[in-house]
Amino acid sequence: MILSGMPMFSTSPRQRFFYILFLLYEKRIKRLMNYFF
Repeated sequence: MILSGMPMFSTSPRQRFFYILFLLYEKRIKRLMNYFF
């Protein structure tokens, strides 16, 4: 996915925020991706 290669300590607070959200919902997102694709 797009956010998988993002470093944990990003220079942008917004990127760090989205990365934390991605970590929280990673399993759910992967399940949805497997369901639709």
